[in-house]
Amino acid sequence: MSENTLNRALHRMGYRDQLTGHGIRATISTALHEIGYGTKWIDAQLSHTDPNQVRKAFNHAEYVEQRRRMMQDWADRLDQWEQCPRPNLFKSWGHSFPRRAAGALSIMKGQALAQEHRKLQTVQA
Repeated sequence: MSENTLNRALHRMGYRDQLTGHGIRATISTALHEIGYGTKWIDAQLSHTDPNQVRKAFNHAEYVEQRRRMMQDWADRLDQWEQCPRPNLFKSWGHSFPRRAAGALSIMKGQALAQEHRKLQTVQA
């Protein structure tokens, strides 16, 4: 899915000038780093490539199991956040994410998990 497709969907849902695809990716990256997940796992999940050309040439690890656990943890946190009467369930991160962003992230959680499932099936095939 392209970033423009995601941005158009966010616009139609009423998040114009409040939330973007890139902003969601940045939020997820920041949150996962704050929780303590490794940069390699997060970068692999976000489809970032290693800027170190030597390491990139030799390391083809995809960290599938680690990423699966990380994304399940993220999904569980979104589920908890959705059920929480207060918008700051993740105050231990040192961030207070807006309630509207939580709703949008929750909607996209299903899309992200489906996309991850497709990636994992491709890797395992």
